[in-house]
Amino acid sequence: MNLTVLSVLIAVAQPLMQMVFNNYSNKKINENTKLAMFTCLHSIEGRRRYKSVLLKDKAFGEALKSKLKGLGLFDQISVNNVTGTILLTYKSEEKDVDTVFEHLNAQTLKVAESKTKFANSTIGAASAYSVGQQAASIGRNSLIGQSLRNYTTKVNSCVKNSTNGIADLAVIVGAICLLWGGYKVFTQNQVPSGPSLVWWGYKILEGGTK
Repeated sequence: MNLTVLSVLIAVAQPLMQMVFNNYSNKKINENTKLAMFTCLHSIEGRRRYKSVLLKDKAFGEALKSKLKGLGLFDQISVNNVTGTILLTYKSEEKDVDTVFEHLNAQTLKVAESKTKFANSTIGAASAYSVGQQAASIGRNSLIGQSLRNYTTKVNSCVKNSTNGIADLAVIVGAICLLWGGYKVFTQNQVPSGPSLVWWGYKILEGGTK
């Protein structure tokens, strides 16, 4: 197969593969989120039973029970770690109890959103690395990659000489990717697609030097 065609196919397939993996990851997270949400199983005036998979964790159940007691809204609180349920009896206003569990579910959604962003970032980084390895292979075998061999080697040598051997082209580009990507992830909550493209381009040049 023509190497140019192969490189185009890789470029097209990479975002499609990432989309599939993201959808799969998000689906699993969404399923877990539904199980984690506090769902009311039974409700009569002054008595409710909620279910959440989180309550099957003993430490979480005890911590939640302690927090709910501190609110002073409930007369009795009973957590069953086997069934993942919590039974509440109270004389408080129904709307106050509603507010408590609406807040708990809102927090659950926030945690799920954070997990989704983290999963997408991790998958994106793994995908970018994989494509970078493939791109490097293309660089080694293509005419353009071979023609860039001497030029890239000279640039790398200049960088090494300028830094007294402390850094080379790979270190500098990698540092830029890390700083830029970290800035986008932690300050803008974005998956760093820009650095991925920069790194992909460098891997092609790197392939031409090996």
